[in-house]
Amino acid sequence: MAIRAPASIDRHPWLGRFTAAPEDEFSKLLAGHADIFPYDRADIPDAARSLFGSLAAEDPARAALGQTILAWLERRRRAPFPTDRSALQRALREICEAFEIVSYLEVTDAAVTLRRRFPLWNEWVAPLALSTSRDARAAYWRMLALTQPLIRAAVPLDMTPFWLNLCREAGDRLPSRYLDIGLLGLRRLPEEYAWLAGLAQWAKARQPSEAQFRAEWLALKPLYPKAPKRWRDLVGTLLASAPYQDVGIEAPAWWACDSDFAPLARPEARAAHRPIRSPMPDENQGVIDRFNLPFAQVRRNIISMIDRHRQFARVTGESRFAVRAIHSLGSALIGREGDCFADGCLLAADLAREGLEWQPFDSFLWSLWRDALAMIDAREAAETLGWEAVRRLPDNPRANTELAEMLIAFGRTDAAEEVVEAAFLREVANSNHYSLLARLRDHRGDHIGAMGAVREGLRIYTSDTFLTTLAHTLERGEPLRVLSTEWEKRLLRAVTAEPTSRNDVLRIGRMRRLRAVLEGADQERRQQAIYEVWAALADEPTFAYARLLAIRHGSDPGDAGSLEPPFAIAFERALAAENLEQLEALAKHYPRLEALILVVSALLGDATSVARMADYLLADVPAREERAVTSLRAGLRPLLVAIRDGMAPSEALNDRRALVMAVLRDAVDITLAGECLAA
Repeated sequence: MAIRAPASIDRHPWLGRFTAAPEDEFSKLLAGHADIFPYDRADIPDAARSLFGSLAAEDPARAALGQTILAWLERRRRAPFPTDRSALQRALREICEAFEIVSYLEVTDAAVTLRRRFPLWNEWVAPLALSTSRDARAAYWRMLALTQPLIRAAVPLDMTPFWLNLCREAGDRLPSRYLDIGLLGLRRLPEEYAWLAGLAQWAKARQPSEAQFRAEWLALKPLYPKAPKRWRDLVGTLLASAPYQDVGIEAPAWWACDSDFAPLARPEARAAHRPIRSPMPDENQGVIDRFNLPFAQVRRNIISMIDRHRQFARVTGESRFAVRAIHSLGSALIGREGDCFADGCLLAADLAREGLEWQPFDSFLWSLWRDALAMIDAREAAETLGWEAVRRLPDNPRANTELAEMLIAFGRTDAAEEVVEAAFLREVANSNHYSLLARLRDHRGDHIGAMGAVREGLRIYTSDTFLTTLAHTLERGEPLRVLSTEWEKRLLRAVTAEPTSRNDVLRIGRMRRLRAVLEGADQERRQQAIYEVWAALADEPTFAYARLLAIRHGSDPGDAGSLEPPFAIAFERALAAENLEQLEALAKHYPRLEALILVVSALLGDATSVARMADYLLADVPAREERAVTSLRAGLRPLLVAIRDGMAPSEALNDRRALVMAVLRDAVDITLAGECLAA
């Protein structure tokens, strides 16, 4: 039989069929059914490289490839996975290879979209890991690492915090093999040796054995040929910086496994290395002191200063100095008078967003971002950020009061009172909540209730001057100001401007706002909120938070195409069904979240869980605890105090059942978002 060959060595005849029906032919290619001889025995990404690699950018087949890949992935994302094991493995192989093709062929338009919509795709791939070779999450992250140079101009947000966190979590919350992906992402950054910080951050977090560190180090060292002295200078300078010196790490530290670093053990050699330093606080203040300059110059000064902080964070892995600078510079920007006020607020919002990439649970940065948007009259976005801050920081009283104050300023006093009441239910209220409650009650004409709130607050906070002032005002029969002086000034200064869209955060914050409505007493508003949840699911069937709210409020949307439901969804389903067996299975699968399962099992009457819950939550806090469990422990503090004082755990649970359920929901909500905003 004669062997067929392509008509042209440059353009395979299959490409004509692909151009005519791109989605259909691409599906056949991934499935291994495309007529692509002689490439049909190659791995699919290699075959794709042979087919498309030599094509000019304007070639119709090459031009259609990016949108075809995106359309195929979108269809796959919305479809349920097969239940048959072999069919499931094939499906995951195809997904992995689609991501590989994007990076192999540098398909820029696909890479940009997949990067820009990180939260959506990251949420989908999170559970798609059957084995080392069938791991769609790893394939997606590897694609993002490899395509960074392509997409940096189109998607300027820095992924350095994400890669560093990947390095720190490899071998703990993430499989050990993910260290390679984190280091790869750092290696593809403009800073040539950022990966050294990633390796050091991994070692600092994981404390690997000498053999483990040597294996990682010697795999990378030959890729960057350097004289031993140059390596000693790089590592010595890194380890002389604050993140390592502050915890007593001395050079050569983990690099002692390599004989080239033996000289670093001598004190005089260590002293010769000048540490990498971030800009000092007085330098940040110097920039603020020059805010009287034209705004174009102010912007350049700020960007120059933040660039220096970024450089320090990238090469050391330490972000606290950058975050402090962002907060001080951003706060000064939104307080700045003069020209280009709106531009200053927009810059402050962008700075806050960047800081939250590094430290996503910093309450001051959430306040800065929210207030910057409020100052440009982006009210919906500002409110959404306020709700997202409450979701991430449910036990932070300030996040709660600031949201309430903003809602008052926007004329939403009923919603503000619900926020304050929720703080009392969760027992996280402080003196500010009592003054807020008094002002809100007085605003709706309940003067007796307002005085009651003030007196109750003064019973606890006996010397609070603001509550005392409110009491005297009410005693004189005068009305209380419901709008705070601070927010009155902000509203007077607010201007109209269009903020940069940040749908990745806003989509979750909107669901948190709907959760508050769904837990309220107004039936009509609850029904409208359910409609909004289902509208979100119609647009994104795999949107985990929307699915969770639907399940929590009695309308389970069923499978949405995820291989394995996230913890939160599986938890809510087990809770709704009061299924202790499912809860026990979850505890085995998610041992770090066992405390949440113990609490709900105890609520359902399991005697063993009641005792274990009390022992667990009363024990010393472990060194590395899941943030959801930390929030649970903080929220249940009143319950734990009652148990310590001698109340039986089962009695304490029944006595504070509403509190326990509210705190549980807060903790479950935290599990839905990782510790990054999507880079």
